[in-house]
Amino acid sequence: MKRLLCLFFVVQSWAVSAQNCDCRTNLDSLIQKISTDYAGYRDKVSTSKNRLAYARMVTQLRIQSMRSPSRAECFDILATYINYFQDKHLQIGVYNKEHVAKIFDPLTESQARQLTQKALSSSPEGIWWHDEKKLKIAIVKDGKTADAYKGVVLESADTTYKTGQLFSKIKKNGTFYNVHEFGSYLLSLDPRAKFQGNIFYNYFPWKRLFPHATTPAEEQEVATWQNGNKGLACWKPSPNVVCVRIPTFGMQWSQFEAFIKKNDSLIRATPYLIIDVRNNGGGNFGMELLLPYLYTKPFVVKGGLMQASINNNRVFSSDYSSDSTLLRKLRQNIGAYVPQPDFPVSYEAALPNPKKVVILQNALCGSATEYSIQVVKDFEKVTTMGENTMGMMDYGDLRQPTPIPCPDFTFVIPIVKSSWTDTAPIDQTGIAPKIQLKSPESDWLGEAVKYLENQK
Repeated sequence: MKRLLCLFFVVQSWAVSAQNCDCRTNLDSLIQKISTDYAGYRDKVSTSKNRLAYARMVTQLRIQSMRSPSRAECFDILATYINYFQDKHLQIGVYNKEHVAKIFDPLTESQARQLTQKALSSSPEGIWWHDEKKLKIAIVKDGKTADAYKGVVLESADTTYKTGQLFSKIKKNGTFYNVHEFGSYLLSLDPRAKFQGNIFYNYFPWKRLFPHATTPAEEQEVATWQNGNKGLACWKPSPNVVCVRIPTFGMQWSQFEAFIKKNDSLIRATPYLIIDVRNNGGGNFGMELLLPYLYTKPFVVKGGLMQASINNNRVFSSDYSSDSTLLRKLRQNIGAYVPQPDFPVSYEAALPNPKKVVILQNALCGSATEYSIQVVKDFEKVTTMGENTMGMMDYGDLRQPTPIPCPDFTFVIPIVKSSWTDTAPIDQTGIAPKIQLKSPESDWLGEAVKYLENQK
C-alpha cells in the first residue's frame, strides 16, 4: 500500500551540467516535454476548439520568447505556458534566491505599526513572525485592489532578505488567500494560504505579533512545529474522542511512523477519532499508516493510467522491474495510457476502536492528502467534514524535476492520470466533504467532537 501511494508523491533531487538560458530554447524544450510526458496533455488539448486556442498561445509565446527577454520575463513566458493546462501539480519555479529579483518597498516597523494598529483580528494586516526562518514581515494593504495585501521584510536572520524588501503579495480568494512570494522563490502557480486567528498558514505557520497577539492555544499550536516536529499532535478534546493533527506529509516516513506508534494505544482505546488534515498540501506519502483505524472490510485501490513515453518509461521500469508484461506494454504503447495494476488491501479484522472517524478537511488540502481522502472517504467508519479540498490530484506521480536547458528553472510534471479523472474529476472543484461546515473554521474541531459524541 505504501509503495503504490508513494508513487504519486515522490519528488527527488536532480543535477544538470549543461546550461542554455536562451528563452526560446527553453520554451521549446518545455513544449516538447509536456506534449510527450504530461499525463494530462491529451485531455487538455483534445478538441478542435482547444487545439486552436493552444496553437495560438504557443505562437504568441514563441514570438515573445525571441525578443531577448530578461530571466524574470522569460520565467513569466514559461509560467504562462504551464498555466494554460490549469493543473496545480504541473509547475515551473525558480528556487535559487540569488536568481529572484529583489524588489524594495521601504517600510519601517514603526510605520507598519502605525498603518496596522487599528486592523481587525479578521484581517491579515499586522506584523508576523516566522520562527523557522527567523523572519519578521509586515502585512499591509496594497492600496490598489480590494482584499489585496503586501508583505514587506522588517527583520531577518538570513542576510539575503533585506529590510524593506517586498516579500510577498497576498490576495483573498474565497475562504483562502493566494500568495505570490518574491522573497525566496518564484512559482508558476501562487500557493494557497489561510489566516486563522493569529496564525498564518503558508506551508509553515507564521504567528502575529501586532496588533493582536497569539493566544495561549495558538502558541501551543505553533510550538508543535518546533524542533522539526512538523505540527504533529495527538490529544483528547473530550473523554471519548482523540484528535490526530497532521498538517503536512512533508516529512520522513520514519518520523510519521514513530508518531503513529507513539499514539497507537491511545487511539485504540478511544471510541472516536478525528483526523485533522486541514492545511495539509501533501508530501511524500499519505494516510497509509492510518488505514487500520479506518478499515472495516477489504478494498481495492484502483491503479491510474501511466503516460507511456521514452522518458516516463525509465521511471516506470524502476517501479515495475519485476513485471515484464507491464514493461512490454509500456514499450509497445508510446504516446498512450497504460493502466497501473490495482492494489487490493485487507487486514485480519476491523479494530473495535475507533468506532467512527471524522476527517477534517479544508481548501488547503491537496496532492497526497487529496489522494488519501479519495481512497477512504466512502469507508463505513469515515465521515469527511469541512469544505472542498484544493483540487490537485487528477494527474499525479511527480518524480525528479525534469531538466530543461536552463538549470535556473525547476520543472515538475505529472506522469500518471488518476483512476477517477474521466468520470469524477476533482481539479476544478476539489473533493466535497460529506458534511459542509459553514461556521468559522476555529469552531470546526468542536463541531466534529459534537458530531461524534452524538453517534450511537
